[in-house]
Amino acid sequence: HVNGRKAIFGISLSIVAVAIVIFFVANLFGGTSPFASADSRFVGEWEENTLGNPIVWNFKSDTTLESLSSEGQMNNIGTWTVDGTSLCLYYRLYNQTVCYTYQFTNNGNILTLSRITTSDSYPATILLTKKDQPGSAQTPYIQCSVDSDTNRIIITQIDENVKWKDILVITNPAATWQIQDANNNALAKIGIITTITTYVAAGDNILVLAPSGAVTVSLTYLPTGANLGEWAINV
Repeated sequence: HVNGRKAIFGISLSIVAVAIVIFFVANLFGGTSPFASADSRFVGEWEENTLGNPIVWNFKSDTTLESLSSEGQMNNIGTWTVDGTSLCLYYRLYNQTVCYTYQFTNNGNILTLSRITTSDSYPATILLTKKDQPGSAQTPYIQCSVDSDTNRIIITQIDENVKWKDILVITNPAATWQIQDANNNALAKIGIITTITTYVAAGDNILVLAPSGAVTVSLTYLPTGANLGEWAINV
């Protein structure tokens, strides 16, 4: 009887071992790690307005990445993972992984993704706004003029109490720029805007330094995720 119990016990251990192997293999080929732990800050539906028409992204808790198709269906387009200070997106169709640094603002309802510009077609900056999040922020009114002789986008009119650090500057192609005041004094280092503590004022400007040629500058108001406008300048 002792030998019989040992045999049964050995068979049970073998069955458990086989089950564990099957579980790991299934997860491996399914593209999801059994130890994957999704960062809850990202989980949910987000709306992207960076490229014009809104695009809905869904970061699922199992690390699946979905996007809303033109037919209104959520399609599995890949996976997402957070690695330290980077959010990495794996696009299944292209078999490519693109990593961005990320920053949350507006109580976690605005997500800004940035990457070093490369020669590929993926955008250098993506702005995502969490869907169905109530807020009291109002999108400000702004007008700008273009001075190609001095390479400046000049603020001519702006609502009161709009902070520079609440504005995202996007250039296409990627350009070197600096925020300056009406006297052309730098308000921050080149390419930096988050350290500016003053309000935007008429006469403030965006000095575009490089590259030469046509550059489009667009401004986004981070608290609402709204595009404030875009201006083309010949540097």
